[in-house]
Amino acid sequence: MNWRRNSIIPESEPGCQHQTTPLNHKLAIISIDNNSRLRSANLNKEFTLPLKTQGHMGEVWWYLDGNKLPGKSSKNHSQYLIVNGVHELLAIDETGAMDRVQFFVEGW
Repeated sequence: MNWRRNSIIPESEPGCQHQTTPLNHKLAIISIDNNSRLRSANLNKEFTLPLKTQGHMGEVWWYLDGNKLPGKSSKNHSQYLIVNGVHELLAIDETGAMDRVQFFVEGW
């Protein structure tokens, strides 16, 4: 996913001494694999969605189907997903590094 960020952000100025954040770190969503099929065992069709990354720098913002989830977190936490179907989960850290996965939720 760094291809997009690398194509937008220019090279740093040689005289800039304040740049300490590496631009090539890899943020990865590790709680859900891309193209996963997930099932809800809850009769109310609620699904607990684990939100966990590795390789992030600072806080992480989460987006589900293009909608920002409340808060920001660099710790593990979950949200409740009520709708069955195809979804996209996106994580972005403070440096702009991002990862996304697509997954499918179905009821029993």
